[in-house]
Amino acid sequence: MPPESGRRLALGAGALCYLLIAAALALAAASVSAFHDPQLLGLMAQNRAPASAIAAAGALIASKMPGHRLAWVLLAGAVLTSTEGLLLAYQAHGLLSNRGSLPAVEWAAWLFGSLNAVLYPGIVLMIMLLFPDGRLPSQRWRILVGLDVAFVLLNVLTGALDPIPIQTASLPAVHNPTGLSMFRGLESGPIGWITFIGSVPLILAGVASLIVRLRNSKGEVRQQVRWVVYALAVSTVISVGMTLSTLVIPPSPEGRVIGNVIDNVVITLGFGVALPAAIAVAILKYRLYDIDLVINRTLVYASLAAFITAIYVVIVVGVGTMVGLGQGPNALLSIAATAVVAVGFQPVKRRVEVVANRLVFGYR
Repeated sequence: MPPESGRRLALGAGALCYLLIAAALALAAASVSAFHDPQLLGLMAQNRAPASAIAAAGALIASKMPGHRLAWVLLAGAVLTSTEGLLLAYQAHGLLSNRGSLPAVEWAAWLFGSLNAVLYPGIVLMIMLLFPDGRLPSQRWRILVGLDVAFVLLNVLTGALDPIPIQTASLPAVHNPTGLSMFRGLESGPIGWITFIGSVPLILAGVASLIVRLRNSKGEVRQQVRWVVYALAVSTVISVGMTLSTLVIPPSPEGRVIGNVIDNVVITLGFGVALPAAIAVAILKYRLYDIDLVINRTLVYASLAAFITAIYVVIVVGVGTMVGLGQGPNALLSIAATAVVAVGFQPVKRRVEVVANRLVFGYR
């Protein structure tokens, strides 16, 4: 593709994304009452913020380097995410705000679910594999690309063939227009479990590809990769943890709401904003800030937060349950937990800082 044509196409794709975003926001404004629900609002934010950030990063990189494959993967992800947001607003208006006012709502719900399967892990994994030069780390990683494509197709087909009603967030369930009775129970069977759990090893393999690049790179390239590894590590750990927690924590309406809100925040800020920002900064080589201090502070404060949480859980919940005070909040145990945290905070902080310094800077 000639460079000038590539620039025009990149800017056109970016403009299309923002047109879709504007249309989704306009339709959401007409359905504002539907978005009082925190799950629905969070899902809308999960589409809007990433679409804006990824479109900007992809258009910027492609306009400067039209031959960069990663830029076009970013733009494809931005177009799909923008479309997904418009479909969500379409469903909210047609199912809640003005029920029955829009045609083919069930097809909008069907396409929304299919695009979600393509985006995660499909597009997200390809972004990891192609960073930073638009090429795979080595030819062996083609196997992971094939698995990614196969997983996306399996996920889309499973949702398309099972006649179970389609439900998006807290919207009313709608009929699956492509479901066939002979495939009833497909999503709740072994294939459904594969499509639910399968994204975890694929995403972790994508993170592993970045770690391989990090270990094999030097100088400026190493600094580029570290930015993206940092943005992905925090987002991936939380996202995978949320997915796996659903296997061990009994489901409850309140728990699902809290889990969905946290998941929306992680995807919005992590994969949707931090990741494209880190990619744009790294690839364009614009003021590559030293990330060592950022990583160091994250390790320290995350460890301190875990320490404080553990103390409160052990004393307030654990001890309270053992002595028969676990049915409600207990002021005495809360005071005891606060006292332990106050006494142990500085020693723990100093120790954590030493460990974080060694992890980030080595023994120098």
